[in-house]
Amino acid sequence: MKNKLAIAVNESEWKDWKWQQRNSLHSAKQIKRFFPNFPEEELSQINEYDQKRRWGITPYTLSLMSRDKEGNPSHSDPLVKQTFPLRGFRIDVSKDSYDGSNESNWELPHDMVTPIMQHKYTNKVIIRAPNSCLGYCGFCFEVARVEDKTTKKGSVNDQLWKQSMDYVRTHLEVIEVILSGGDPLLSNNDTLEGRLSDIRSIQHVKAVRVHTRALTFNPFRIDEKLIGLFKKYRVNALGVHVCHPNELTEEMNRALNLFDNLGYGSIIKLGQTPLLRGINDDSEVLKELFMKMYSGFNIKPYYLFHSLPWSPSANDYRTSVRKGVRLMKALKRHIPNVAMPEYVILTSPVNSKY
Repeated sequence: MKNKLAIAVNESEWKDWKWQQRNSLHSAKQIKRFFPNFPEEELSQINEYDQKRRWGITPYTLSLMSRDKEGNPSHSDPLVKQTFPLRGFRIDVSKDSYDGSNESNWELPHDMVTPIMQHKYTNKVIIRAPNSCLGYCGFCFEVARVEDKTTKKGSVNDQLWKQSMDYVRTHLEVIEVILSGGDPLLSNNDTLEGRLSDIRSIQHVKAVRVHTRALTFNPFRIDEKLIGLFKKYRVNALGVHVCHPNELTEEMNRALNLFDNLGYGSIIKLGQTPLLRGINDDSEVLKELFMKMYSGFNIKPYYLFHSLPWSPSANDYRTSVRKGVRLMKALKRHIPNVAMPEYVILTSPVNSKY
């Protein structure tokens, strides 16, 4: 591991994805287990954050963070900025930040055909299962579902899953099902097999996609059995969420190479990257990120997302559309076209489904 943590662990445990999840840092009271010199004033403030929002950082992710002179996560580290409350980001009160009372910016009521399934686009549905993640991001546009401790968003259960599958069966226009969340790979392999089997039993569904941040937060989740399930049920594409070159590690490459080694290298890997101020809103950072994804990891940079309204910590992460356009222009003709993502400004149309 890059930076030794204060917790004792052997290699076998370290590479166990469930151990990583069990030992994630997710509350102020746990911080000194990992960082004995962490400031008391910040602990008190993070404890206040704990009352409103879920957060969590795997030991693997913590090990990638650079440290300050006290051995604590550095304020300038790109992973700290994404995941560590206060040290990386804060709840703010800007007019377009999520504060718990805003209208949901993505799961609009008319899109939610079941409490866990969104039919926003005519030919595909997104299933949100579960309402939790392998790790949490301060800019999550699903904050109302995933991070808000008072959420009213429905969580997956057998009844809601059946209801969602019944909807797909009766809507022949749905040709793609996307498993998202939260993070679908937080579910165990047996649960995933049941869900993939149900989806593939519907003949008019031609494509299945899985979106995850496991490869950057807990790459040990990608194991032989999981890839075997993806191959058996013909998962067509893997949406890989990645924000900064520091997340493209040897462990992530090992996980991706397993697809080749197990005969399913043909699965399409699509990179999805939010544009984040102070993290990747720099042409050299994006150039390194997209080229490394393409040339070193066989991931197609697919989307560069501009932030949604009512996302958390907007003051920390928001950059302008004008800057996003300038960045794309700076990359054009300096990296191959296949390494160029599409710059997408996400919107929430109130009265349209497209």
